[in-house]
Amino acid sequence: MKNLFIGVLLLLFLSACELDIDTDDENVNKEVPAGPCVQIEREPVIKLQSVSDSVNEENILQVQISNLVYEDETVIFQEDHNQFATNIYIDYELDSLFCTLPCAFLTGEGNYQFTISADDYNDIAINIDASYSIFDGGCPSYVDGGSEFNFKLSKEQE
Repeated sequence: MKNLFIGVLLLLFLSACELDIDTDDENVNKEVPAGPCVQIEREPVIKLQSVSDSVNEENILQVQISNLVYEDETVIFQEDHNQFATNIYIDYELDSLFCTLPCAFLTGEGNYQFTISADDYNDIAINIDASYSIFDGGCPSYVDGGSEFNFKLSKEQE
């Protein structure tokens, strides 16, 4: 009788954290690994809203992001990074991102350093801390509301 009671309790415990994601949000990864406590990133942590000319404020439509470092480790892009990128083309040979603005990328909260480049503009070295503004704990938990950034570039001297 004691074994039956323990078996029923174990069955109830294991079924308590069933994963059921019912959403139409295309940014939510519905193929979540099995397990009672996973964290779902609903969007990338870095959201590059705009890059503009420092003088005339004109928007720059496409930039290159290179020399990407996360928490003092160089980021080497692999095929699975595409699932956490919006309006991004990854050049695996150059280890660079080509961003059509606005764009978003990566999911790890913390310190990032990278270089932003655009045709006819001086490169700019960036050092930012990126985090999510929303955390909803539970089984599973999720994070949302990545950090938004805007940068300005200056024209190259002729």
